[in-house]
Amino acid sequence: MATTSSISKNALPLEAVNGRLIAFAWLGMLLLSRLPQILLSETGVIDPAGWQTWWWIVIGAVLITLTYLWAAVRPLRGFFLVLTLIYVISALLGWLGQTQIWNSWFGEGNGRQTNRLH
Repeated sequence: MATTSSISKNALPLEAVNGRLIAFAWLGMLLLSRLPQILLSETGVIDPAGWQTWWWIVIGAVLITLTYLWAAVRPLRGFFLVLTLIYVISALLGWLGQTQIWNSWFGEGNGRQTNRLH
């Protein structure tokens, strides 16, 4: 039978842990959203168009790393991994679309009709 003396006096109540987890999930999701791009472009600080994908990938990697270092946010690892993978796959597809072999197969200058809706 567990007594109250065996419970750590430094342990936070479940509501506080869940509140921190929810707040960190929201902060991470906002950092990986369009919010930084909107704020930076509207305030005129920087035009983030050229580096926004890399920004999201680096921030996602930092958030994933934090889930390994901070036990309280460990349950968010999969969430941050999925959000970051969206940007990684987007960057890879953007790079693939610029390769010569991709353009030779799917480019408009190859004599095949690529858009049949016209």
